[in-house]
Amino acid sequence: MAGCRDPQAGPGKLSGADRLPLYRVARAEGPIEIDGRPDEAAWNAALQMPLVDSLGGQPPRLPTVARVLRDERHLFVAFDCRDDQVFVRPGRQHDDPIWEDEVVEVFLDPSGAGRDQVEIEVSPAGVTFDARFERRRSDLDRARAWESGVVAAARIDRGPSGDRGWTAELRLPIEAVRGAAPPPRSGSRWRANLFRMETHNRAGMVEGQAFSPPYRGDFHALDRFGWLVF
Repeated sequence: MAGCRDPQAGPGKLSGADRLPLYRVARAEGPIEIDGRPDEAAWNAALQMPLVDSLGGQPPRLPTVARVLRDERHLFVAFDCRDDQVFVRPGRQHDDPIWEDEVVEVFLDPSGAGRDQVEIEVSPAGVTFDARFERRRSDLDRARAWESGVVAAARIDRGPSGDRGWTAELRLPIEAVRGAAPPPRSGSRWRANLFRMETHNRAGMVEGQAFSPPYRGDFHALDRFGWLVF
């Protein structure tokens, strides 16, 4: 969250592009175990969502593909992150500032009103952060006192010559995150964005990736959120 912040960039600031991406959320036709391995047959129904560089929109150096599914009660999100050196800071616990390390993130603004947005993060160690903001970048301590009920897991893929990447799965209760929005029906749309924070080779070189690039250093750029279509 704070790792990609421009305090001067508000939600109405010129964002550099008008077109917002749309992702159609398929139904999960079968069980999904949240174990950090998105390999169940149900995931085959989910469209791939390649993330792009959050500042320029170009393909990133290390690719990330996200997928989203739903059932009657939950949203399921999976990330496949290629990485040549996975950075996990030891000792992190739930709601610690894991955005300072490497994470994947889900931002939701179900009502589309630009407030009451939800932020969920998962690290390569499976540590989670969740927060609900009453308005853009409202009080952080109050926001992260909220609990989403997220269930998440991650797995690091290590080969004989080193790290190859990591994967993450998460399950979000729809009732916990929809806020003022009505329950999703066929054709319903939620504003949303998905992100990855990548710290290259532990050298302090941070790259942001996004479903809908904000074109500025602010993942809370609500005007640049894309659409999830149910």
